[in-house]
Amino acid sequence: MIGTVKSFATVHALRILAGVLAAMTLFAVIQTVRIEGAFCSDVSAREKPSCIVQGFKQEVQIIRIDFAEAEAYGRAEAAKHKATKQAYADAQAEAARMEAERLARVVAEQQEITDAVEADYRQRIATLRARADRLRAEALAARGGTSAAGAPGGIEVPEAGDTAARADEAPDCRAFPARDTMTEIRCREIAEQQATQLDALIDWVAQQFRVEP
Repeated sequence: MIGTVKSFATVHALRILAGVLAAMTLFAVIQTVRIEGAFCSDVSAREKPSCIVQGFKQEVQIIRIDFAEAEAYGRAEAAKHKATKQAYADAQAEAARMEAERLARVVAEQQEITDAVEADYRQRIATLRARADRLRAEALAARGGTSAAGAPGGIEVPEAGDTAARADEAPDCRAFPARDTMTEIRCREIAEQQATQLDALIDWVAQQFRVEP
């Protein structure tokens, strides 16, 4: 009887021990799977692991890869933003340079037109004045009954004290032709100078409008 009890106790104890060992083994397997994962394919350190059962190591590796990708993306975006700002600054500088060159070209062309029109105007005015001076000299020569060329002349010449005969004073040109030769010469000279000035101004404006902006 006692032997039977002992045998039963031994069997029961062995069963309990086997159960404990099985439980510990199962726990160890579960913990190993939780940490190491199970049925994972071979990938490089920079690739995300592919496992049927994903463990803690795979999760850490995925987090590291995600963090590295996010960090690389952030660096790329920062570099892209910096490049965009630099390109914008370069474009602004280039636009400013081109605008400065354009303004310099326009100013140079406008000044060239002004100088040319002014030179032509001065030449034409000098020609008008020379012709008026020649006509006045001929009129003065006609006082003695002969013209500047020595031919007889019947031109009316005012006395030397007549203010209408002075070329440096503005004559009364309301009556035309004038009552005396000197006044008529001066009035014609003033009219031709004003016409020349207006013509030069029109020419200047027309050429300025043709300048490419």
